[in-house]
Amino acid sequence: MRRSYVRFVPAAGIALSLGILAAVASQFNFDSVLRIDPLYLFLAFLSSVLLLVVQGLRFKYVIDSFSGNGRFPTGESMLVRMGSQFVAMTTPGYVGGEVARAAWLTRRGVDGGRALWLPYIEIIFDVISSNMVAFAGGAYAIATGNYLIGGVLVSLSVMILAFILLVVRFSRKEDIRVPGFVIGLSRRALGEKRSSWLVERGDRFLAEFRNASRVSLNRKNARQLLWISAYTAVMVVLTGACLFFVTAGLSLKLGLPAALFIVFVSIVLGNIPVTLGGSGMVEVSVYYYTSLVFGVASWPMVFAWRIASYILPLFITGGAANVALHKYAR
Repeated sequence: MRRSYVRFVPAAGIALSLGILAAVASQFNFDSVLRIDPLYLFLAFLSSVLLLVVQGLRFKYVIDSFSGNGRFPTGESMLVRMGSQFVAMTTPGYVGGEVARAAWLTRRGVDGGRALWLPYIEIIFDVISSNMVAFAGGAYAIATGNYLIGGVLVSLSVMILAFILLVVRFSRKEDIRVPGFVIGLSRRALGEKRSSWLVERGDRFLAEFRNASRVSLNRKNARQLLWISAYTAVMVVLTGACLFFVTAGLSLKLGLPAALFIVFVSIVLGNIPVTLGGSGMVEVSVYYYTSLVFGVASWPMVFAWRIASYILPLFITGGAANVALHKYAR
């Protein structure tokens, strides 16, 4: 039953995404998509593929630098990273990918707390970069007179940035332990002996998590953190480049800065845990932000971009997940 449920979640995510695309396609004449310049469509696809590659390289650099277990095999690390992205792309709010990576790391001998912290390093950099661009997109919307959507984006970006900084600060606290109310609930539900065992494991896990945070995020690792920032910056550009090439192929006059604003506005709104993989939220966000702020209303653009940025990577990461599951997880 559990296994069938786990398999149902990504299947539901894919079905929902295809359903949303079908709804988008019903809003326009499909011939307009077929008129897209094949070269620019190829470049959009290439941007998405390169994004997955750079994502995998960044993950390998993070675990090589901070796991304490030496260097990991490049092919295996990148395959697991791509496979875990499939989990993220088919769950609400993109959650779950970091858990899959942490599970693999523990099988490779990394302590539980550190294994969970290492994927969160990626999340910290992704959240900061995404929300900084989305903040700029909100500020630009306000500057063009679109106060409502601009205000929402600026406020949401500031709240998310503040939250992630609080998470980092909390992870470094000396007294981070299993909360007392959790201990009380576990004693009533499981009994004294089992509760004590779980609390001991939980405290040890939190201590490992705290130590991993302190070991990685400090001035001594400035060079490593700079390299992670560089990987993340390349990923930001590739993410925006996918939409930029789609708009160029459809002869829409939107530059790369505009494409960056549009994409990361949709990512921030799509991260709200409402639908699987942000399906629906992302497409609507791209269409309405582009039409309100840049005066370009194009469902064909949304459709072609979603194919290049989501559906194609979905099949690539799904294949990677299937191989990684059978080869490394069993």
